[in-house]
Amino acid sequence: SMGLAGYDFWRWHKTRKLPLLLFTVVWVWAFYAPVSNIVPMPMLRADRYMYVPVIMLFGLVGVGVVKTFRWQVMRELRWLVMMGFAVFVVFVALVSSAMQHRDIWRNSGTLWQDHLLDYPNSTSGLLNLGVYYFKTGAYMRAQPYFEQILVEHPTHSKANEFMGNVMFNAANYEQAVQYYQRAIAIDNAIYSYYGLGRALQKLGDHRGAFTVYQQAVN
Repeated sequence: SMGLAGYDFWRWHKTRKLPLLLFTVVWVWAFYAPVSNIVPMPMLRADRYMYVPVIMLFGLVGVGVVKTFRWQVMRELRWLVMMGFAVFVVFVALVSSAMQHRDIWRNSGTLWQDHLLDYPNSTSGLLNLGVYYFKTGAYMRAQPYFEQILVEHPTHSKANEFMGNVMFNAANYEQAVQYYQRAIAIDNAIYSYYGLGRALQKLGDHRGAFTVYQQAVN
């Protein structure tokens, strides 16, 4: 794309014709750069960040189709038929892709399952799928995803916190306390204080729970 932009800039300098390719490249990078993680940010990749950058790409394709139509298609009927067939093939391919992605985007579970097919060790994928199962009440189904994260990243605060939640819902309060304490030591996470307090209450340590709640609100 940078090569095409360079050529377009040279052509514009020589002919003063509209530098559409150069404008397209600048447009895409201007809108994509803030979310491209060139400078690391706590931001997950998401398809929505490409909605605005690709506007000019589609515009460029549209201009190309119009120019091709005017240049050749108007001369011979066979070119019109061929172009119509090409448009039909592209339309069918896009509809098929949309139908496939409709199933993927049905809910958070199907989305992150698809993500993990491509990136089986993705920390964000494992965490989000585990959280999805946890929130639907499938606690034991969620547990392996948090455990897999902790194998590679034992100091992952959220994985420790949700493992504490899983243990709490399994009435394994001693282990829940350990996970919550680890999460607090790593990130001082407010929800882990709440979980730790509840686990200590279940163990009958009301004084300890009171101290934890005080730490949370202070």
